[in-house]
Amino acid sequence: MDNRKIEQYVKELTTEKDKRLIYKILMKIRSDVVKTRDGIEAFHAQGGLKPIMELIKRPNEKLVDISLSILGNCCTVEECAKKATDLGAIPPLILLLRTMTSDSIQCRVCRILGNLAGDSSIAKIIQDRGISSILPSVLDDGKPIPTLLMAVRLISKLWKMSNFQRETRELGITKKMMKILIKFSQKDPSGEGSSSSAAPGDDDALARMHPNQEFRESTRKMFNTVVKKMENVRSDIFDYSILGKATKESAADDEFVAPTEVDKCDLFLAIMRCIQMMLKDSRLYMGEHILADGNGYKCLVALGRQNHQFRVSVLSIISTMAYDTLDRDVIGRANAVTMASELLQRDYSEDAEKCLSALEMRNCVTIICLLASDSCNRAKIRHSGALKTLLQRFRVTECRQERDMIMYGLTFFCYDQMSIQLLVKEGLIGALIKRLAEELAEATVDHVKIDRETTDLKVTKRKRFQQLEIDLLMKRLRSRSPKPWNFSEPGSPSSCSGYGSLYTNQGSPSSYGSISPKSSSPRSTDLESDDESATYSPVCSDDDDDATHPPKMPKIEKASAEPLAPELDPIIDEDSTQIADILAVEETSQEAALIDAVAAKNEVVETCTIKRILLLLRDMPLRLAHAPELARVESLQALLKASRFISNPHGYCDKILCFVAQDTKNFVPLLQNDFVIDIYKLRRTDYDHKNCQSCQEMKTMSSSVLGTLSAIAESGYGRGELAHYLLTGEPGMRKHVAIIATFIIRAPKFLYTFLVDHSALYTVMEIILTDERSLAEKACLGITALAGNLNIADNPGREETENMEYDEDGYTLVCLGHSMISFVVKDNQRVAFSEKILKECSDVFNSMLTSQFKESINKEIHISDISVAGIKYFLNLIVLNRAESLDTVPLTSDMTPALEAYELSMRYMLTDLEGALVTVIRKIINESSALRVFQWAMNNNNHHLLEISIYYYLTSDICGQTKSTMFREADMSEYGNQWNQLILDTIVDKCVASMDLTS
Repeated sequence: MDNRKIEQYVKELTTEKDKRLIYKILMKIRSDVVKTRDGIEAFHAQGGLKPIMELIKRPNEKLVDISLSILGNCCTVEECAKKATDLGAIPPLILLLRTMTSDSIQCRVCRILGNLAGDSSIAKIIQDRGISSILPSVLDDGKPIPTLLMAVRLISKLWKMSNFQRETRELGITKKMMKILIKFSQKDPSGEGSSSSAAPGDDDALARMHPNQEFRESTRKMFNTVVKKMENVRSDIFDYSILGKATKESAADDEFVAPTEVDKCDLFLAIMRCIQMMLKDSRLYMGEHILADGNGYKCLVALGRQNHQFRVSVLSIISTMAYDTLDRDVIGRANAVTMASELLQRDYSEDAEKCLSALEMRNCVTIICLLASDSCNRAKIRHSGALKTLLQRFRVTECRQERDMIMYGLTFFCYDQMSIQLLVKEGLIGALIKRLAEELAEATVDHVKIDRETTDLKVTKRKRFQQLEIDLLMKRLRSRSPKPWNFSEPGSPSSCSGYGSLYTNQGSPSSYGSISPKSSSPRSTDLESDDESATYSPVCSDDDDDATHPPKMPKIEKASAEPLAPELDPIIDEDSTQIADILAVEETSQEAALIDAVAAKNEVVETCTIKRILLLLRDMPLRLAHAPELARVESLQALLKASRFISNPHGYCDKILCFVAQDTKNFVPLLQNDFVIDIYKLRRTDYDHKNCQSCQEMKTMSSSVLGTLSAIAESGYGRGELAHYLLTGEPGMRKHVAIIATFIIRAPKFLYTFLVDHSALYTVMEIILTDERSLAEKACLGITALAGNLNIADNPGREETENMEYDEDGYTLVCLGHSMISFVVKDNQRVAFSEKILKECSDVFNSMLTSQFKESINKEIHISDISVAGIKYFLNLIVLNRAESLDTVPLTSDMTPALEAYELSMRYMLTDLEGALVTVIRKIINESSALRVFQWAMNNNNHHLLEISIYYYLTSDICGQTKSTMFREADMSEYGNQWNQLILDTIVDKCVASMDLTS
């Protein structure tokens, strides 16, 4: 528009006194000038705001109304909004809102204040003027929809002020907004579709049974009453197949209906977005406000089910409130579980626009899983078919937090035999194993050292927490007030032992329904875990550990920008994008809230997805008679790999693997793979961990599972299967089963049958010496396990003697001032030593050095077959023997000096040194020196060292590859035949001796 025309309008507004002419000018300004941004800026440049500000102060309702409309449009521009504030627009606007009863004026004032509140500094001025005390009167359900819409919009803009948030909660503004939703969505009781009306088919059936309609109605009411009393909740949790009915649509029972009018839809969306903003900051007391007159949650559930426009906000609100355990009961009675289940399973193939987004699916999953803590909700979930859908989501979703939430929800179904069978039938175990393998691909070793100080510190902290929180707990129980921020409510995801809580024989957690399987048989004690979380139910038990922070508030998802009331003024939707931005947050914030909701009391244990998966695998299949999926090769490999990574494998994997091993149906499948060998390998880890509690648990678990397999293998069925494969199996299978038998057969009489009668021992030795390396390594491990089963062990003798650091030249300290005699050793090297000490320590030396032998005359003792290291080690032991200190024997790093010293001790008849050196050799023998000891023993016909070397070959707990190499070197040596025969004879003789002892 021409600037001169605008200037004329402004001048006329300033000078004109006639109200009619002023009104006509204002109408022209609104229709011709301020309908575009350029017009608003031109109007502002000509100083048009000042006369408008004067007009809204006049006691003329008609002029005030049109002036407010113009001012509202002008305030959509930031510069105009700031100018209006500088001209003192806020005080008269607040006064108009407080004193004027005109709905139109109240609507326009709320619109202007909402536009001004986009600036934080202006919003503070509005809040300081006491706007929060006026809004409750504006938010009356009798007001027109545009007025309510602008009032809700104003609340959304002012919510960023912390003082406004506090005052809003105190004044119950949220409750008034919920009452508006309830009123405008209330279904007409006299209308069609009332939930109390009977289906025509049912009425016809009853009419044939009894002609009296009054009797039929009373009978129907009595039946419904009985059903409700039986379950103590709504009767629609029943499985309708039992009642002979098809599953009915939940929407037919809703007491509320979603609006179809555009203005009502806009109002509903604005209210729900505003509530989302409130929940983003705090859930404190919000449950009571959203409940309103008792129908708040029912209204939200109906709106979310019937209209996809409201679905995003409804799901976000309900999923956020479901984190509060105090509200779960109310949300469950509102049938939110059924709504979320139906949405998750609904077929949107005909209308792609109504399809659930990924965030909506996660919110549905959150609602279902958090409310699954109640037994009646679990019945609804199972009845609706949502269990299958949850499992499908678990398979396909790439969101870790959503998978964690699903696992948390499935944990509650561990008591329900029907649900467990359904889930296992649908492939739960396979899905869990697949996810477990994916997690293990990126996992790191999480072992725990044995540390007494850390344990003591944890107990002290737990006691301090109990003393600090006990008063708050008792106060809460008396007043029924919401929980303090730092106290975890029993049953909440933050207080339970996470997804992996083990449940005791108290039965399923239930809040009120008799459907809870408390009468079901408890788990047997042999399947109970001995980890710290083993005695806590995620619903029934109080938190007995350190306090954890409550779950983070889930933030509000991004809502689509919608115009608020386009029919009110020409540009009433000017800042709808700004409101959407206020409500919007990244989806990752919602995902971050999910994982916090399921974090449990242990800092490490329950934040580990691997352990959550293992807990589900432990709890669910163990209530089944048979779980063949767990006996598959990929399942066993994943479980064994998890055992090596997690901090307490005994508490997680042990029960699963024992369950697999004790099922006789799995015995043959386990024989056909390397499970037995792999479980034995847990006894010796690849980690260099000292004082590691996790490694100790791995060894304990290995012994436990192998013991379970041994019980089956030694039964008539097991022996029959082993004998069948050993005698009639294919060559490859015969070799494999021969190796397996060395691990799992422990009874001597059965061992003798398999080893000798069925030639398993000879087959194993043949594999070690001639077969391919991989199979030979397994056979070597079988020999080690066989030696353990037969209790083959070298006599420890003086094994308990202490060791001291070896100083090669330490013997010279006692020779000072003594007459010396020289030992001439290999390569004519000389080593001097005290003649006096030699005479004292040995009669042989005494005779040699006091008689007319050449050693006495030349003061030299020639020992050409002994090295310098050997003679020095020998002399050091003589010094220790003289001082009677052989209890602390120095160990040499090389076997050669020890063998040479041992030979000298026998040559010069030093009995004490012989015993000490046998102990030294027993301690330092290893894979590189075993053959040397064996050959020395054979050359010198020494049964002590022969026994040590043979026992080392059998019992050394080293890797299969090293042991295989050691066996083949011995077999190819000079005494290979004798070595082979000694190995076989030692095993057979020990087996026969054990049979004699047990008979």
